[in-house]
Amino acid sequence: MSCADASARAAAAFDIMDADADGILGEEDIAFALRQCGVEVEASTIVDLAACKTKASSASVPMDSEAFQALVKQHSREVVTWKKDVVAQALTAFGDDDFADGTHIAEGLRRLGLDATDREACEMMKEFDKDGDGLMSRDELLEMLGCV
Repeated sequence: MSCADASARAAAAFDIMDADADGILGEEDIAFALRQCGVEVEASTIVDLAACKTKASSASVPMDSEAFQALVKQHSREVVTWKKDVVAQALTAFGDDDFADGTHIAEGLRRLGLDATDREACEMMKEFDKDGDGLMSRDELLEMLGCV
């Protein structure tokens, strides 16, 4: 997704959330939007969101469209960084080679802190072994872990 597309999506999301169309996401707008998504948060979190407190600044500014887009952009970068970290951890845990059997997959999952039996790992391997060679390639591994 391009930066312009991401900004347009953030602007559209802002317009949807700004229920009273005053150009500011107030506490009521944010609380309503979160409830509609099934998310319940503490009142203090809503106050912080409405005040647009970010990591870069503790100053409170109204959450207008520009501030909302900047916050979305900041969070998007954090998600990308987190995802890259997960991929790096996975490749380290599983190694760079193809895997011979489900036992190796189970061992790699355990190194990542995920509990899987050898049988469960074999089932995962069958599901994601796209070329049917009985080995888990790097691309198949990343797809299994939801990284692609």
